Amino acid sequence: MKLAQTILSIYALLPAVAFAQGIQAEARKQFDECMTETKADREQCSFGGCGNIIGTCYDRQLGTISASIELLMRQLSAGQCAQSAASAATEIDALDARLKSLPPLDNTWSGYEIQVEIAMLKHKVLSGMTKECQGPR
Repeated sequence: MKLAQTILSIYALLPAVAFAQGIQAEARKQFDECMTETKADREQCSFGGCGNIIGTCYDRQLGTISASIELLMRQLSAGQCAQSAASAATEIDALDARLKSLPPLDNTWSGYEIQVEIAMLKHKVLSGMTKECQGPR
């Protein structure tokens, strides 16, 4: 139920933050809220998968950014920059996949941080394309 509320909150906020640097703040807010919500679970955890609790917070942060990226891609997909946007998204996704598979970053907190940064890069690139593609050519 909490996840559904979070997703609805994200979609409600998207118009306000989709093109602004506010998405980074919103994503961080989602991460921080998750860390607060899971504090007791993390402190009481005594089994091998305790890190998965924090992983869900990173996933929530990434989900916030991804939802905004999806909105940007929908906007770009019908316009004059559709092919460029798809190409840029593919390139960034390939970089993300390559970095995630490197042993020092594979399933580590540093790897999650890199995923967040790559997602923000993708958002920034697509936001820039959205701004540039809206004007007359």
